[in-house]
Amino acid sequence: MAQKCISKQFIENEMEFWKIPSVAIAVVKDDEIVMSEAFGYKDVENKIPATPKTQYGIASCSKSFTSTIIAMLVDEGKLDYDVPIIEYFPDFKMYDEFATKECTLRDMLSHRTGLAPHDALWIDTIDRSTLWERLRYLKPMAPFRAQTLYNNTIYTLIGHIAEKITGQTWDDLIKERLFKPLGMTNSNTSAGDMVKAPDYAIPYWEGKDGIVRKVDVLNVDLGGPAASINSCIEDLIKWVNFHINDGELNGKQIVSKENMQQMHTMNVPFKLFPWLYEELPHCGGYGMAWFTDGYRGNQFVWHTGEIEGYCSIMGFLPDKKIGITMLMNLHKPCMPFIFTLAYQIFDNLLGYDVIDWSSRIRPYKGVNDGCIYHWDVDQMVGVEQIKDAPMSHLPEEYVGDYFNPGYGDFKIMYRDGAFIGLYRGVEQVIEHFHYDVMRVPDVREDTLLVVCPLRFITGVDGKISGFDIKLDTETAPIVFERC
Repeated sequence: MAQKCISKQFIENEMEFWKIPSVAIAVVKDDEIVMSEAFGYKDVENKIPATPKTQYGIASCSKSFTSTIIAMLVDEGKLDYDVPIIEYFPDFKMYDEFATKECTLRDMLSHRTGLAPHDALWIDTIDRSTLWERLRYLKPMAPFRAQTLYNNTIYTLIGHIAEKITGQTWDDLIKERLFKPLGMTNSNTSAGDMVKAPDYAIPYWEGKDGIVRKVDVLNVDLGGPAASINSCIEDLIKWVNFHINDGELNGKQIVSKENMQQMHTMNVPFKLFPWLYEELPHCGGYGMAWFTDGYRGNQFVWHTGEIEGYCSIMGFLPDKKIGITMLMNLHKPCMPFIFTLAYQIFDNLLGYDVIDWSSRIRPYKGVNDGCIYHWDVDQMVGVEQIKDAPMSHLPEEYVGDYFNPGYGDFKIMYRDGAFIGLYRGVEQVIEHFHYDVMRVPDVREDTLLVVCPLRFITGVDGKISGFDIKLDTETAPIVFERC
């Protein structure tokens, strides 16, 4: 039956082109598993093949689990999608007063709070309750409900809302309410648990030199509600089929059909891909932890995930009762590979004339647009450097402890003739660019390595009083003041 879904040769050709170490694929149709197979190596160095039981990080596909927990709590009357959060928790506070008063779970689940990503925070070593307190200091990027801004920080706090309302940890809610009833026995919520498993995929990253190398498993446990679940295709296809069946499991309605369908219904517009073809809608959308899309006249509901060394997709055509999941152990960009295979599978299962999506999508390698973007981001491209422009103070005058109430502590050091920054427990090289402007390379932000501009600020007394640093492309520079 696997051959009917997609040929092994087609998969292996695409894997070679996109440099994918391994991919595991499962497909369900009319409640029957019609494909469950893995290709390539979970451990390239030791040539150990991946299997359908191999665990991978599913990254942002975790969001649908968090959204489903919220749907259950809505069913139970403990929460409501459209009641302001502050009515449940008076200590809820956003930077914007109007957003504080009006923000609801529907706003948070649909990425329409106006908050900039602030991706430096959700993989920090702080706990979720501290992140809850820091929310009030995080500046928005757009007015409340004015723009769709994908936000892992907000999803982390959605999980914390479930914790606050139930008194249970998010991890226990996922295990007890979802993994256990669905029989997802080979899934977990922590990087530490995955690396103890007998069968998990080593994560890989294609460097700037084009060579694919293994990397460490990234711990994103703090941001669990947004991205920390690890699973295998045998388990994850059960999850997809649960959504195809609108929350029904073994004849019992685990989640109301109404709330399942609300998750799968578009709330906000969302640009998806750089490629435009008549078989695809030119504008997609986002529901509550699911993208809303289409394929050749069929509704296509899906989500993808990217975390260091892993990529994933889960999705389904609800009217055709066809679902797919793919897991792989390569860092971005992998979306073109994922959708080339997904469209091929749909064409075969639906009996359509097969479109050569490989030839259509391969030319978009290196194109950054919509959901497709590279991990290497240099925010100082195009900034002309002024040669031999000296700093305004002696090196030791920049050294010290700095603080931002939303972001915490940042230490500037000067060691062996070079500036070093200590933030989130990680030392960052700080290179002089010109005057009091610095260049900070390879700052980790979500799935990206970002070159960040840092600018020291001089107070009216002539002393260094702080600095600002632009940590990602969508967030305004963050100001740290000297302690």
